[in-house]
Amino acid sequence: MMENCLDTRKFLLEPVDFYAPGHLKELFPPDETEEEACLELPQFNAILSYLKPKGSEMKPSVCKMLSQIPDIEDHNKIIMHLSRESNLLYIAAIEGKDRLLLLNCYPANEKNDILYYISMAARQVMFNPPITVLCSHEQLGKDETELLERYFQKVIVAQ
Repeated sequence: MMENCLDTRKFLLEPVDFYAPGHLKELFPPDETEEEACLELPQFNAILSYLKPKGSEMKPSVCKMLSQIPDIEDHNKIIMHLSRESNLLYIAAIEGKDRLLLLNCYPANEKNDILYYISMAARQVMFNPPITVLCSHEQLGKDETELLERYFQKVIVAQ
């Protein structure tokens, strides 16, 4: 898990104009150990709402991913975070400097799951993988990197 971050699939990114406090709870009813928190993301004109453990100050892993978007110069980019502890793959697809097209998480237990969901995300946002950069938040295994490099322009690791 990334430092001070929470690996959770219980998050929702909404445009500011459509945000309402109850939307997240409709999708993910919290249990007695969770509470809702929100974070405004002005660079995307959006609000990220998420469930976190009560009393904690943790933010979801996607926050760190989103904060590193301006550091990647390439036009079409997919940023990923693979949580091996929770077997979740977080994916953000960005066009240009700040046009967020997709933000989601998927179950990922093996390298073929990673390729499948990243390819699906690229197709959904109409990115051509041979001209798309894939940025990972952690060091991938050699076999995972080699598999992804067959399909994407380049695979880099975020610092």
